[in-house]
Formats: sequence, structure tokens, C-alpha cells
Amino acid sequence: MTLFGACVTLFGAHVTLVALRVVPTITLEGDTNGAPHPDTSAYAQKFVGKYEHRIITSSIGHNLPQEAPRAFAQAILDVDTL
Repeated sequence: MTLFGACVTLFGAHVTLVALRVVPTITLEGDTNGAPHPDTSAYAQKFVGKYEHRIITSSIGHNLPQEAPRAFAQAILDVDTL
């Protein structure tokens, strides 16, 4: 279940609602991912269900399904048991 974000005005103050993911989640990152992205701590708190972050090693970039298919498939299988 995802609660989608919105910005509303309540009694003259802006209130921002953010999207929260309420599902078990495993995020993956390659150890040589050169794409700019925030540190994992910046988005980990957006997941309110069971959560795990994995760094895939062995010179893996940002295309995990192609560069590390076994680790990618294992994460899909493992998310069901978090």
C-alpha cells in the first residue's frame, strides 16, 4: 500500500504529505554505481514496512538486472521472507 504525497494548506500553514511504502522492500545498489543519488539514509525512512538495503559488489554499476542477475533475482525471492 502506498500513500501518495500532496501539499495542502491547513489553517494558513502548508503541510506536505510524503509517500510512504508499507510493503516489504529490498533496495539494491551496485558498488560502482556512478549515477548521482542520495545516501541510502535519505530515503530509507520512506519505507515503513520491513526494509533492507543491499550493496552488490564485484564492480556492479546501476543496471543490476543485467550486471548482477543472480543477486537481483535473489532479492526478489528474499523480499517475501523479510
